[in-house]
Amino acid sequence: MIRFCIALLRISPLFLVLLLPSAKTFACSCESYGTPRKDAKEYYTKKFDGAIFNGTVASIKHDPAYDEGGITFSELTINVNQYWLGVNSPTIVLLVPGPNTSCWFDWKIGQEALFIASKYEGNLQLAICDLANWKPSNSEANLDEYTTGLLGKPKSFPKPPKPKSERD
Repeated sequence: MIRFCIALLRISPLFLVLLLPSAKTFACSCESYGTPRKDAKEYYTKKFDGAIFNGTVASIKHDPAYDEGGITFSELTINVNQYWLGVNSPTIVLLVPGPNTSCWFDWKIGQEALFIASKYEGNLQLAICDLANWKPSNSEANLDEYTTGLLGKPKSFPKPPKPKSERD
């Protein structure tokens, strides 16, 4: 058997990769960047199961309960500023890749961003490759302008009235 493996290694160095035990990994790569779907409007309005919105990070929770074999997720609580699809509450909890993963982004409380999230096992999870390919890389429009051009005018939730003490 050893002679057979050595012979295979001489023929194909990839054989060694096949012999090594595999572990769950989370690589942050997409097939392309800045290359939107050709059917984007139809896909996102008719087939996409998720949410597209602009919001402000209100809290960040690195929750070990989302540790899945080395793939760690963090929870962002986001106050929705405006939305195009899939939002029914002014506050959303979104799972994002956690610290020490290749796709981790150093989120800050108060940070505003456009979020594209897919539903996965009942949770909203940041759709990294959808976001990476959301608008053409040669487009000069910002993300909100591009999203409005693609999906129409965004909606927003009514702002709660200020307490009486703040109105005076």
